[in-house]
Amino acid sequence: MVLSKGTSFRAFPGTKEVLEELKSRKISVYISSQTKLKDMERWLKENNLSEYVFLLYGKEDGNREEHIQKIFRIEDCDKAIFFGSIVDDFSFFEGEEEITMVALNADFKKVYPPEVNVFYEPLSIEVINKFIGE
Repeated sequence: MVLSKGTSFRAFPGTKEVLEELKSRKISVYISSQTKLKDMERWLKENNLSEYVFLLYGKEDGNREEHIQKIFRIEDCDKAIFFGSIVDDFSFFEGEEEITMVALNADFKKVYPPEVNVFYEPLSIEVINKFIGE
């Protein structure tokens, strides 16, 4: 849901609206990133998005695969949706059938794994509804 370059972040268009919608549906939002926690926390607070995020995992908490394992130990969920944007975001998901993978703002020049649902548009409630219903 966030575009980043170093410690300079900006949200995908529609991020706040989608987070508000997910919160209203009582859907937990986790962030997994290789950015430092303090930088993510500061950015979320500065952009009034902290209240929508249940838990953050950063560089200090291991790699993305370790983050996802930790989330599944916390959440007893029958459905999980992972949103990313670059091909590398999906590199460790091999055989993870309980996770729906969605690429947003996908790069036209890259080939995504066949199990990834690829969208070239930004995050929106319409895209979310395709995966969690209305």
